[in-house]
Amino acid sequence: KIDLNYTYHVNSNEETAKLISYDIYTKQDKNYKEVISEENSFDDIENIVDSMFNMSLYTHSILLNFKKRDEESLNILETLYRINLKENSIFCEKIKPQIRNRLINLTQKAKNSDLKLGLVYCSKYEYYFSEDEILLTYRPYVNFKLGQNKNKIEEDVNKATKRFKNSLAVMTNNAFINILNKKYKEAYEEYAKIIENRNSINFNVQDTLNFIYEEYNKTKDPNLLYGSGILSYYFGDKDIAIEDLKTFIKKVDRENSYRKMIAKANRIILKNNK
Repeated sequence: KIDLNYTYHVNSNEETAKLISYDIYTKQDKNYKEVISEENSFDDIENIVDSMFNMSLYTHSILLNFKKRDEESLNILETLYRINLKENSIFCEKIKPQIRNRLINLTQKAKNSDLKLGLVYCSKYEYYFSEDEILLTYRPYVNFKLGQNKNKIEEDVNKATKRFKNSLAVMTNNAFINILNKKYKEAYEEYAKIIENRNSINFNVQDTLNFIYEEYNKTKDPNLLYGSGILSYYFGDKDIAIEDLKTFIKKVDRENSYRKMIAKANRIILKNNK
């Protein structure tokens, strides 16, 4: 049940109003051109009624989105998708970008509040976009934090690596997993690729750093601080990066860790030695 008893006030000259109008127009214009085929025919009338129904609900979904009611907006879009899928309507493809937008918003909210709900959104995401980069980088995080589906984590990470090998978000996931699995050579190589491609950043650095620090506080594995040090040095606070790398060198097991990680950390520290 969705409460549609609301008013959305906006000046027609505002940018938001223009965006809403344009979005609705692009969905509606082609739709009406396609439905009218024969004057006064019953099929035409039925098609126009269906089209008006689609556009009415679609308009509600857009307005609810601007009112930050993403869950309700998504419910409307999913209902429209199911109805039109039965009719093999091209309207389904038209609204999929909006479905993706809502799922991105909702998964981000769940990341900070309810990870189990995040998995529910992942299932929805998989239904519409089975091999989307956001799904394949977000779901491993959720499963890892919940301590479940280790095989699914590896499956998603491997699939993401094959499909989005140049994505920094994918590289960051790989580097983290490699450190946990004590594959330090592979972790070093992933961080080296991140450094090389650092101008094409596509992930939230602070969220990633917070995640690494949480795991470090639980496991006390100093190798994790190599990752936080590298990310902070190239994307964040260099002073924090130097402290992390110094702690990494001080606490790391030099016999079992990868020497190139230690060498890289030393070079950065020496370069910034005050």
